[in-house]
Amino acid sequence: MRVGLHALGIGDGARPEVVRAVATAAETHGFARLWCGEHVVLVDAPASRYPYSADGRLAVPADADCLDPLLALTFAAAVTSRIELATGVLLLPEHNPKPPTSGQRAPHPTSRPR
Repeated sequence: MRVGLHALGIGDGARPEVVRAVATAAETHGFARLWCGEHVVLVDAPASRYPYSADGRLAVPADADCLDPLLALTFAAAVTSRIELATGVLLLPEHNPKPPTSGQRAPHPTSRPR
């Protein structure tokens, strides 16, 4: 079985030192793939209860930093050599078409094909 880790890009996971530490540790410990999602909107004061936590609140505060997943994965690619990289969510219609297209090609020279 191959196991992946979805752990980058939001809150503390958006800090460069955390991206580096998580990416290198995931690769060192044999994870097959590292995932990064995207949240462009978080609600300040939700009117409904979040169903997946005991206290009914989302674990990520509304003011948390959120990295563009392609940027986070490009950084992860620069500090790793084997682990596969993937987006869990990429809201492509909300991006300018030029940067995502360029970003998808940019990691290849620095991270080698995976």
